[in-house]
Amino acid sequence: APGAMAAEAAAATEGPSGGDAGGESAAPALPGRIYVGNLPWTYDDEALADAFRHIGEVVDSKIIYDRGTRRSKGFGFVTFAAREHAAEAIKTLHLTQMGGRVVKVSHADPVGTAPRRNPPHAPHAGGHPPAHGGH
Repeated sequence: APGAMAAEAAAATEGPSGGDAGGESAAPALPGRIYVGNLPWTYDDEALADAFRHIGEVVDSKIIYDRGTRRSKGFGFVTFAAREHAAEAIKTLHLTQMGGRVVKVSHADPVGTAPRRNPPHAPHAGGHPPAHGGH
């Protein structure tokens, strides 16, 4: 049917250029997102947000937890509504005290690009390294 062919052609031309093709799928860093390390173990998402609200509007805050123990890993992320507030937070709060600890504040890496740390190696059975050479 000629009508169906025209509809397919129209759909094909909309493709990736239509609508919201802004390169979002590459998971860019949010411009106002910062990393906060060496946090007090007692901080939760709300306490983290509270520590940064005096600088600007906080749109998200997240403490990172260990999946197994469900305890804080001692770091998190804060996202400000404005990039300038993130820069101000880094400038004014890096290496300052929060809850008795000296925190590290820096720009967050783009989502998915932070280097993964290898987990500590479990000791081998018997505590000896494996024999090499295939005897």
